[in-house]
Amino acid sequence: MNRRLIITLILISVPIFLMAQRQGRRFDEYFEKYKSERVAYLTQKLDLEVTEAEKFWPIYNEYQNKRETMMKKGRPQWRRLDMDSLSDTQMKEMMDAKIQGDLKMAKLALEYHKKFQAILPIKKVFILHHAEQSFMSHMIQRLRESGEFGTRPDKRRGTTGRK
Repeated sequence: MNRRLIITLILISVPIFLMAQRQGRRFDEYFEKYKSERVAYLTQKLDLEVTEAEKFWPIYNEYQNKRETMMKKGRPQWRRLDMDSLSDTQMKEMMDAKIQGDLKMAKLALEYHKKFQAILPIKKVFILHHAEQSFMSHMIQRLRESGEFGTRPDKRRGTTGRK
């Protein structure tokens, strides 16, 4: 169970970390649109009763806010990292901190998984985890097709645009 939870967490977190590399208003606008699309997607997939939705969305939003906060805290040290300038000690410290952050994220996911089980039938909790993964896959595919990951064919040279 914990291994699946960690894998799910990683699958959910990686695209968000990749998207977070972009700065400025464009990213903020895109991220707000992403969150709106996620809510619409999960709403459709979960088919929540009114009483379930009243309990679920505040808890889910709280969970997402905590996740975003945790990811923002771990992000700056990895930006524009020049590995050649780091000592072995610095690399070890950074990796230890990253692993600790991953563990905290997994604990948060487990905490909210239990909260979701307390308010939703287990089938809907299962659907939630599956829907989050399928939504992320859908968004990654959309980003690839839009060229955000440098995979759109370059019309001038006939290449993929990858470096």
